[in-house]
Amino acid sequence: MKSRFLPPILLIVSLAVLLTSLAPVRADAAVPERAYEKIQCVSPARVKLQADLRRLWIDHTLWTRSYIVSAVAGLDDQKDVLARLLQNQ
Repeated sequence: MKSRFLPPILLIVSLAVLLTSLAPVRADAAVPERAYEKIQCVSPARVKLQADLRRLWIDHTLWTRSYIVSAVAGLDDQKDVLARLLQNQ
């Protein structure tokens, strides 16, 4: 009993083997000597900026959640939470 999928599979496998055998093979990775000099370390100012932005995003997320809870539940602190949320703008 012949499978109708066998010829396409054999064709794909033979093409893959043929293409990989034609590709040039290199065992070494040539890296220019001065390539490592171009890499710069992250400055302390950038690290501080990223930390500040992360903290701001966390605060904004927490105050947004608090406002949604207050608005849906109809709590009395809704205006206070909204005022604090808008401070991040």
